[in-house]
Amino acid sequence: MKPHLKLYRAISELHNPEAVQSAHQDLFAALEPVFDIEMLPLDALKDADDVAFLFVATGGVEEGVREAVARSRVSGIYLVADGLQNSLAASMEIAAWLGAKGIGARIVHGAPDDMAHELLSVQRAEALRGCRVGLIGGASGWLISSDIDFGKVGERYGIEFVRIGLDEVIEEYHRSEPAVVEGIGSLRRVEPTAEDLDKALRLTSAIGTVVNRYRLDAFTLKCFDLLAPLGTTGCMALAVFNSRGIPAGCEGDVPALLTMLLARRVMGVEAFMANPSHIDRVNNRIIFAHCTLPLAMAERNILRSHFESGIGVALQGVLPLGDVTVVKWWGPEMEHYFISRGRLVENLDNPSMCRTQVCLALDESVDYFLTNPLGNHHIILLGDHSEAFRRFFTSNRRLRE
Repeated sequence: MKPHLKLYRAISELHNPEAVQSAHQDLFAALEPVFDIEMLPLDALKDADDVAFLFVATGGVEEGVREAVARSRVSGIYLVADGLQNSLAASMEIAAWLGAKGIGARIVHGAPDDMAHELLSVQRAEALRGCRVGLIGGASGWLISSDIDFGKVGERYGIEFVRIGLDEVIEEYHRSEPAVVEGIGSLRRVEPTAEDLDKALRLTSAIGTVVNRYRLDAFTLKCFDLLAPLGTTGCMALAVFNSRGIPAGCEGDVPALLTMLLARRVMGVEAFMANPSHIDRVNNRIIFAHCTLPLAMAERNILRSHFESGIGVALQGVLPLGDVTVVKWWGPEMEHYFISRGRLVENLDNPSMCRTQVCLALDESVDYFLTNPLGNHHIILLGDHSEAFRRFFTSNRRLRE
């Protein structure tokens, strides 16, 4: 499915509509294969979202745009101008006025195909705007390299971070009934008992209550701190929420979670957050492992105990062989990234690793993990999404810079 693009059109009454349409036909020939375009009149800008995309079709529209923006609540506008019909000149005047008013502005201009790719990149960046990300319990103590500047990252990408005490989850657990998750009861169980599964599904319900209470679009969970008070782990709950389209990350790792959120909101795919466990430099292969993954991501799931503690319910997923993408978005201001295409060549079952284990042959050198890694956890996606991520990370996508 193509992404939806709302374009508000600014066109001068002095111009012939047919001539205008003909002049811009190359631009729309490039846009239409990429987007499902909804063309709206300039007056509709009053109902626009926080950030809008404005197609400047001609010159002479500056006053009309000024009046429309004055009636709107927009905080930023991308001005789409191919330069024909005096559209670039008008866009420059509008951009200067918007900037003076404290409204973010950026002109999207160039060859039609380049404009289409640029619009796709900036639309993807805006896809995170308005997301509410829950930090349940904070970060685990061993994630010493994974701090971010919440203020700067929140402002830049329009993300709201919500700090939530782990005690809320624990309180809800004690008054929750087990969640109903289709198909869970029929999965093969190795270590977990029926009571273990009951506890894991009660925790799933408790977390669901907290997610609904705070209207979260994604969350991290300081899961190891639940082992002692509840005698269960968050592995099952995270697997369920990830499969429901709510990215959920382990151990309070915020950069890893934001990578997962990006995968979901921008690429529309599920994400497996995992630890690098063994590197084969000769064959450029790496084994990743973790105790939870989206239920729907695996071809087959087996219920196991949590690897480190031996309690609760974890997931041993068997993933399909084939193309994968390994990605990590990281840094105090989320300014660094790693991307590699690869192939999932084998599912493993080593008793000395976390339960879901995959061996990947990567395109990029595995030396990265030994010489300049972006922390521990990395994100694995089924399929090749490397180019889409690369465009996101490398595009100049900020309105207010």
